[in-house]
Amino acid sequence: MNCNIQISRVQYPAQDLLETVVRLQERVFGCYRPGRFFELKALFADPETSCLYLAFNHKEPVGFVMARHCIRRHEWVISGIGVDSPYRQRGLGLRLLSATVTGILSCNMDRIVSYVDRGNIPSLNLHRRAGFRPERSTVFPASELRQRMVFSGHLSILN
Repeated sequence: MNCNIQISRVQYPAQDLLETVVRLQERVFGCYRPGRFFELKALFADPETSCLYLAFNHKEPVGFVMARHCIRRHEWVISGIGVDSPYRQRGLGLRLLSATVTGILSCNMDRIVSYVDRGNIPSLNLHRRAGFRPERSTVFPASELRQRMVFSGHLSILN
């Protein structure tokens, strides 16, 4: 597969790009969620409180990281990360997560958290490689046990 992967932050994503991201999420996570487009549209209405990093292969999105600023807790929360299956195991998830962390740190924010399902070993390992460390386990609705991962203040690997 010929890959020319570019990673960039997308501010005020257009409707067609948001629809593409929703389809990408459906492929990555294997499920359809009604209303997801409108959730994303609202999330990315303000670039001061949200960010979307996309990996493109020849203008086609193949990976994403979404984050939002939780003002009340003075921290950024990684709210979604995914890479389309043909592009996995190539370091793309780490490049995306590292670009997101670098962008957040450049805004003078140093507290970044991500909640990872405890059974999702690839995601836990990805977060550790990007400089996140476990803080505590949290029980979410529907009895999902997730590991709270907190950015440790340095990146192990940069772009």
